[in-house]
Amino acid sequence: MDNINIYKTNVDMINNDIQNLILDLKKSKFIYNKSDNNSTTVFNLLSNKYSVLFTTSKTLFTLVLSDVNKVDFDQNSFNLKIKHILDLIIQMQKSKITQNDASENVGRMLAKEFIPNNLS
Repeated sequence: MDNINIYKTNVDMINNDIQNLILDLKKSKFIYNKSDNNSTTVFNLLSNKYSVLFTTSKTLFTLVLSDVNKVDFDQNSFNLKIKHILDLIIQMQKSKITQNDASENVGRMLAKEFIPNNLS
């Protein structure tokens, strides 16, 4: 996570914020564009509303903003990725894996998704 102690991260609160943010974004059909002034205003409003998520991981917060209203957004696939990431945090909290192991795991997951099979 961004700048907080991983062992103090409340995974359930993060997941709730993510799911509620997705609902808000789908209802509003908001498309995040960081160079647009309206997007900046909405970004600020949402970052205050979902402050637990934003404070814990601006990266996850921004990922949700940028992905949800894309034409090819697949919520089931997205939720599986988020669940996987949050499960890794729980494993780190229980000292079952290291942060390095979790980072490598996420890297492999993303590589499978974004790098064509003939290149990986």
